[in-house]
Amino acid sequence: MKKGYLVGHQGALAYGVNWKYKPGRSDIKDVTGDYPALYGWELGGLELGAKMNLDSVPFDKMRHYIEEGYRRGGVITISWHGTNPYTGKTAWDPTPGTVAAILPGAEKHDVYQAQLDKIAHFLLSLKGPKGELIPVLFRPLHELTGGWFWWGAKSSSVDEFKTLFQYTVK
Repeated sequence: MKKGYLVGHQGALAYGVNWKYKPGRSDIKDVTGDYPALYGWELGGLELGAKMNLDSVPFDKMRHYIEEGYRRGGVITISWHGTNPYTGKTAWDPTPGTVAAILPGAEKHDVYQAQLDKIAHFLLSLKGPKGELIPVLFRPLHELTGGWFWWGAKSSSVDEFKTLFQYTVK
C-alpha cells in the first residue's frame, strides 16, 4: 500500500467505450494518463477452436495484447468460461452431474482433457521479448460457490469440485 495499487481492466487494449482495436488505446489510459497495471483476458471459445473469445476478441490479437501488456510490466490474468464438456452447451449450463462426468476415468473425461490441451497450448504460446514464458494468473472454475456455471455448486459435490480443480491445475 505504500507504493500504490494495481488498477486492472478486462480487455483493456482490445476495446473500450466507442472504440475497438485501436493501437495504443486504452480507456484506463484515456482517463488516467497511464495503462492499467493488470490486464484481464477471457479464453472462452478457445476450447472449441473458435477464432474469437466470448467477448469477440480474436485470439491472435489477444496474444499480441498480452505480450504488449507484459512488455509494459503489467500483470496478466486470464479467465476461462469454457463450454460445458458434458452437454456441449455454454459455461452457464449447470447440468447436474457434469463434473462427475468429466473426472478422470469418467465418460466425458476425454472431452475435458481436449479442452484443457487447447488452453495449455495457448498459454504456452505467450512469450516475452526474450522468449520467456509470460506469467499468467489463470482463473479457471471461478465463482464456484454459485450455481450458474457447469462447475458450480449445483453441478457437483465439494469432493468432485476439489478433484476437478486439482486435475485442472496439474
